[in-house]
Amino acid sequence: MHWGAIFSAYGRTPFFEYYADDLMPAFSGDIESLVELDASIDRFCRNALGINPREVTLDDATSTLPEVRDVEYYQIWASRYGFTPGLSVLDLIFNMGPEAPLVLKAMQP
Repeated sequence: MHWGAIFSAYGRTPFFEYYADDLMPAFSGDIESLVELDASIDRFCRNALGINPREVTLDDATSTLPEVRDVEYYQIWASRYGFTPGLSVLDLIFNMGPEAPLVLKAMQP
């Protein structure tokens, strides 16, 4: 069901087909817990963005998130609904592909 929702939202984006095979195993049913699902999606996102994996500590999870600037990037539905800031990292990856890390850098104040 979750994969269907992701496909429905992002199936027509420019880079969905490029990344879909790498993300789909997270939703294959072989994952038994939410922690495993989150870790699998996290690995996919870090790999797609070229971010080196690191161990996440409890301090990381409870710390204040850094401020970021809204940076407009291509979104497939923007011509119909306008740019929507603050969506998911999957939105950024599927719409911008290899340029997604550049958008993340531009978001840093």
